Amino acid sequence: MPARTMERRVAPRPRGGIRVAGKRDGSKTIQARVLVYNVVDDYGSRWKPGVFAEGLRSKLPAYVWGHSWVDPIGHAIDYKDDRRALDMLFELDDFDAVPRAR
Repeated sequence: MPARTMERRVAPRPRGGIRVAGKRDGSKTIQARVLVYNVVDDYGSRWKPGVFAEGLRSKLPAYVWGHSWVDPIGHAIDYKDDRRALDMLFELDDFDAVPRAR
């Protein structure tokens, strides 16, 4: 009898992304789909809707360069958290003070 192999089924990665949303008081803002809920990611994790709700109500996160918390280039100013996904609106820091934010 041939050995059976277990196939791991992973949903295709949802098309999210980042786009420049416009200007807010002369500074650039970035709108990002941060997370799509109930989809298995590359690490085998599946996030449930509302998992970040309490934390977002108490403090919005920084917007960082290259996933490095020591290199912030902006900060969140708004978010939409529903049953499907977490979308956030970030404002980039002043380009002269933080050149990498450009």
